[in-house]
Amino acid sequence: MAERLAFLLDGVPEAERMARCRELRALSLVYLGLDHPVTIALAAAVTDPAATDRALTVLDAFPALRRRRLLASYGALMARPTLAHRRRRQQISVQLGGVGDACTQRRAL
Repeated sequence: MAERLAFLLDGVPEAERMARCRELRALSLVYLGLDHPVTIALAAAVTDPAATDRALTVLDAFPALRRRRLLASYGALMARPTLAHRRRRQQISVQLGGVGDACTQRRAL
């Protein structure tokens, strides 16, 4: 596995690995296009755990600036909201007549 990118998929359950590969593939599709080797490798990694190493190797070999943009977008989209952010969303929801934060409600299920 590409050592520098191994943190993306190491030690996660299979369902989470598949979800992360899908999310990275979606970003790759937007940034790079349907026929790009990174997009194709990530598509294969969604359904085949053995293809994950190859996908990360292909992504790691990609030019640094474009790779950083893709990974920065992934990080921004997948960042977990802070406690202060969740509290603010909850306050807004209550002010608008809601029953609380939708994210908090989903976690409770």
